[in-house]
Amino acid sequence: PAGIRAARRAAPPPAVVRPPATNIVMLDLRTRRADDAVRLLADAGVLVVPFGPNRLRAVTHLDVTPEAVARAADIIAAVLH
Repeated sequence: PAGIRAARRAAPPPAVVRPPATNIVMLDLRTRRADDAVRLLADAGVLVVPFGPNRLRAVTHLDVTPEAVARAADIIAAVLH
């Protein structure tokens, strides 16, 4: 699915992607605290929620295009690197 591909694109090296069985993507952060990452990503236009001190939770939706998911992954990669 597009969400998994996009998450893997955003993952190295600041986060480890936990492959989901749903439209939920978990990112385990290696270099930032979740609260800081949530704020930085929101400023860049990507909304995620903290799911522990070093984990982010992102959810895709049926109406979100693969291109939009890829764009979000690129933003996540740029912000977290």
